[in-house]
Amino acid sequence: MKPKLKLFYGPKLDKRSLLTGAVALSALALSRCATSSTSSPTTAIQQAATDITTISTALQAALTPTTLTSLGLSASTTSEISTLVSTLTSDATSIASAVTASTTPTSSTLSEVSSAITAIANTVLPFVPGGSVIEMAVDAAVALLPTVLAAFGLAGAPYQMPTAKPKAGAPTAFNAASARVFLKGLAS
Repeated sequence: MKPKLKLFYGPKLDKRSLLTGAVALSALALSRCATSSTSSPTTAIQQAATDITTISTALQAALTPTTLTSLGLSASTTSEISTLVSTLTSDATSIASAVTASTTPTSSTLSEVSSAITAIANTVLPFVPGGSVIEMAVDAAVALLPTVLAAFGLAGAPYQMPTAKPKAGAPTAFNAASARVFLKGLAS
């Protein structure tokens, strides 16, 4: 009887090792793409203006009055969220206009964007289950906000999940690059 030939003499690889390696490589590739896309301050500001527009469009798509009412939110809360989304949309338009005209948007407009996104998150997140489209849209907007503010030279405090009512499921973890991809998909 002939002995079996061993073609591989190194350590054995199992499925878990291969999957872990694949995830690590894809995360590394994604982070390299994210860091190379904002190479100059002008590009970073233009990207931030685009990000604000994408955030407002995605939140408009996810936070319709019908959807908010189906979550059990009152009419006044639904109206408040709709007003915040409208404010965000208006601010996104003025920021895009300022960047196109090669001027810096006012810090009050940028502060209003930050406040609107934070208020939306504080109001909506306690009522939606983890993993839902609404939760993911709001989490992606919150995750992208520090990158947007940093492009304009502002710093934002890290977002703290409201403690009023725990939501079912785990929140979705986004980095800036994955938040952009998710929000662009939702906005289109």
